[in-house]
Amino acid sequence: VIYRRPISQSTIETDTVPMGDIVSDLMREAGYALTDFDRSALDDINLLGYVRTRPMAARAALEPLRTVGFWDAADLAGVYTFVPRGGAIAKTLVDDELGARFDGENQTPNVTTRKIHEMDLPRQIRLHYIALSRDYEPGEQPSTARIETESQNDQDVEIAIVMTDDHAAQVAEIIHSDAWYSRWIHEASIGTEHLDLWPTSVVGLPVDDEVQRVRII
Repeated sequence: VIYRRPISQSTIETDTVPMGDIVSDLMREAGYALTDFDRSALDDINLLGYVRTRPMAARAALEPLRTVGFWDAADLAGVYTFVPRGGAIAKTLVDDELGARFDGENQTPNVTTRKIHEMDLPRQIRLHYIALSRDYEPGEQPSTARIETESQNDQDVEIAIVMTDDHAAQVAEIIHSDAWYSRWIHEASIGTEHLDLWPTSVVGLPVDDEVQRVRII
């Protein structure tokens, strides 16, 4: 399946494809009804083109779109919802709201933190994409290489999405930065008074006397 921009006979100008339309097609092909998911937050993200190069599961087809669109998805109240990253903090928690546990359970730290070893993180990202500037031939854009690290892990990311070179360079930088910013993983327990928080919600979490911006996963 190829998603491409329609070309007018009278002009060389073309239209982009809303990412929400592509996601909707993939979800419906996977057996979801329109009422089973909410892709509306992705309708303002536009692509120059997208190709499924081989038969694949819907999850695999969605992954390159997630990589470029920087969104997450979660089951929110029975509706599979696509949520762009970078939203506002929904709630800032305080220490007294952390450490929820059942009766009889031992007290645990309010927040436990683990860190991904830098050897498992990318020194550099090389993004491979379909380059508009090369008449839809393969293109490559590298992120800035991290110098002060022991990691020698140069990671190749391949996406069958049509992009400008500038956009591809931005995506490569964001993928690289996100991997390093996400190396800290915090775990905390909160009570039922926070049932309004969902996976993908952004919250302020007190960690070592400093409020950290975190995303619930």
